[in-house]
Order: sequence, then C-alpha cells, then structure tokens
Amino acid sequence: LARDRNWGTYGATIENLEVEESEDAFRVSYRARCGDSERLVYDALIEGRADGSLTFSADGMPETDFVTNRTGFTVLHPLAGVVDAPVTVEHTDGRIVESRFPVEINPACPFHDIRALTHEIMPGVSVTCRMEGDAFEMEDHRNWLDASFKTYVRPLALPWPYTLKKGEGFTQSVTLSVSGEVAPAAPERAKVEKMVMSPSRSPKACEVNWQAPKPVSQSPMIRMPR
Repeated sequence: LARDRNWGTYGATIENLEVEESEDAFRVSYRARCGDSERLVYDALIEGRADGSLTFSADGMPETDFVTNRTGFTVLHPLAGVVDAPVTVEHTDGRIVESRFPVEINPACPFHDIRALTHEIMPGVSVTCRMEGDAFEMEDHRNWLDASFKTYVRPLALPWPYTLKKGEGFTQSVTLSVSGEVAPAAPERAKVEKMVMSPSRSPKACEVNWQAPKPVSQSPMIRMPR
C-alpha cells in the first residue's frame, strides 16, 4: 500500500489473516506492517457480495512519522474495450462530467480530482469504480509501455515526498459495482475462411470454421501501488 521516498514499494508483513466465505459473499481481512525505522500499520478488508460489488478498504496508522511518495490504492483500467469508450467522471466536488477514455497516448493526466468513474464493460452492463479517502487522478500508462490507464491516490501536482504524521490515522477504499443486464447472446454464424472456385463446377474446397467471440475483461483491477 505504501511507497518510500525513492518510489520503492514496501514489502508489507501480513498478520492476522482471516478468510470467510458464505453462499452469497466473502470476506478477507488482515493487518499489514510496513517499514522499520519509519513504520506504518494498516488494517485491510476485502469484501465481495452476490450483487457483483467488491470493496477493498484500509485503515492506516503511522507508528512514527512516515515519509512517502505515495500511500494508497491504485486502480488499473484495461485498454481492450476501454480506449475511446465513453466514461462518466464524478469529481471530488460532486461535479459530473461526461467524457471519453483517450485514443492517442496522453502525456498529461486525462482526469483529475476523481471520486468515481462509470463506463460500459459490455452492451447493457456498466461498472462504477468509486474511490474514497483522498483525491485520485488518472495517468495514461501507455507512456511507460503498460497496457492500462492507471488511477492513483494523491495528485502528483502536490509536493512529494510528504510525511504522514505519527498517530494521525487515515482511511481509503475502492468499490467496484456492476449495474445493468447482459443482452441475450446472438446465435453464432459460420464464417467462410477459404473457398476455391472452379469455372464450371461447384466449389472444390470450402473450409468453414465456427468462431466464438473471445471474452475480454474490461473491468478495472485494484492493486497495490507500483
């Protein structure tokens, strides 16, 4: 969850890992400790529900002054089905703006001061990624040859490194929720790959293959910052 003043990622020590599962939900909780001379501890909770929602939250507490370039969640949005797709951006001040994911590689940040992003992942089905606890912004990760758009916590326009003060706790969360209904699948149609014709006869060769669409994930993926 945390990066040091040189953009190195702390290898957290995991304690008190608990996993619970029921017919319509699951829950994973643990405590993580980062650092040595500078220390941060956080309690993480991952909850999945049958309505298609997933929440990853963390309550952090610096045990000392903790110097960091970034401490918080990162969300990766895939390129497939997302590039040039319409997106609804909810800002931290409550404004709602209709926009699109970039087509060309954007050297600047496409979106700033993000609270939530909503976009379609298949016909009739949308996903909302809601990020709480701080202001998030997005960068075009193709600038670094990564196949994603990256939404991260704490705008880079703010000074870094910065210090999380000892004893001053914080909470962050990312929630993915799905809405809509999947449209009925259209019947598959044969596709003629090759046909060789004779001038006076019926086709000498005809190869017909059934081609089913390949599933492509268009949903965001939550991960620890990199």
